[in-house]
Amino acid sequence: MSSLQNVKGGAAKLNTGYYIPLFGLGTYELTGNEVKSSVDIALKCGYRLFDTAKYYKNEPELGAALEFCNDTKKGLQFSYIDMVLIHYPKAIKCEEKDPKNKEHRKLTYVELEKLKGSDASKRFKQ
Repeated sequence: MSSLQNVKGGAAKLNTGYYIPLFGLGTYELTGNEVKSSVDIALKCGYRLFDTAKYYKNEPELGAALEFCNDTKKGLQFSYIDMVLIHYPKAIKCEEKDPKNKEHRKLTYVELEKLKGSDASKRFKQ
C-alpha cells in the first residue's frame, strides 16, 4: 500500500499500484521567500505533491524549502522523493517541432532508468 493512498484531497491509483495525490502545489512564478512560505503552508495542509521545472527558475528555492523539512521528516512522514513525473521533456532552447526533442525525451528516460533501484529513487515505473 502506498503511503499516499490516504493523502488529504484524495489520490488516484496508477497502473503500477502506486498512488499519486490529486492535488499538488504548482510553483510556477513563485520566487524567493514565497517558495519557502508556500511549501511550509502546503505541507501543513497535507500537500505531498510539488510541481516544479527548470523553466520556473526556482528549483534551488524549492530544494532549500524541502531540505529545511529534513529536520522534521518524521513528523512529515516522508524521507525521499516518491515519484518524478516528467510531463514535457524537451530542451528549453528547442522549438516545439525540433527533431532534437525526440532525442531529449530518450535521454530523459535513460537518466530516469539509472535512478531505478538507487537510493535516490524508491520506485520508478514507466
